[in-house]
Amino acid sequence: CPDGPRSGPQHLTERQPTLRDAHAWVERLLRAFGSLFIWTRTSERRVQSTTPSNQGRPMQAAGGRLGPLVSQAQWDRVQSYIQKGIVEGATLVTGGTGKPEGREVGYHVQPTVFADVDNSMTIAQEEIFGPVLSIIGYEDDEDAIRIANDSDYGLSGGVWSSDNNRALEVAKRMQTGEVDVNGSILNTNAPFGGYKKSGNGRELGRFGMEEFLEAKKQVKKIATFRLEEIIK
Repeated sequence: CPDGPRSGPQHLTERQPTLRDAHAWVERLLRAFGSLFIWTRTSERRVQSTTPSNQGRPMQAAGGRLGPLVSQAQWDRVQSYIQKGIVEGATLVTGGTGKPEGREVGYHVQPTVFADVDNSMTIAQEEIFGPVLSIIGYEDDEDAIRIANDSDYGLSGGVWSSDNNRALEVAKRMQTGEVDVNGSILNTNAPFGGYKKSGNGRELGRFGMEEFLEAKKQVKKIATFRLEEIIK
């Protein structure tokens, strides 16, 4: 929402946005794909480019938060999506195809941010499973909800606003299995799962336990009455 809080790396609408914010977003999520909606009245603000310095092997003492992908096949897949974003007309703000400088060994991908993304583009509609962020502009709450729900997937989403009630109303209308409001925390008592092509069923909490249970119907015939006896 355009009245979102000014603190936190996820908010890029009410203050001067930087790519450090975008990299923090990508590193925190690293889910199937990422789309960040920005109020269109801020679209002409200058985006300050920064180079991420925390890529590397997370298990090393001086490692980074953003490690390599799992295989050559997945690296090739992510590269093809980045190329599609360029070909389909999105603005490449940072990153791009190829490996980051100094990370030639391993399946490292440059953290990539696209602006001016239309929701019909491939990078907005398909799951990438790599550090690629699409920035999509919206006009108002209704437009943002429409864009968010215009997807075959619905695993998770987020809403940021200084108006709690407004954020909750938007969250209720989002077709995702999880919606984080002004950030997220891990709650193992809450169910985890998606809508639409993001899958059926839930993990964790009571709903997760119920996935391992089976319902049984038992019917016992107690007595038989003739109709005339009931009428009496």
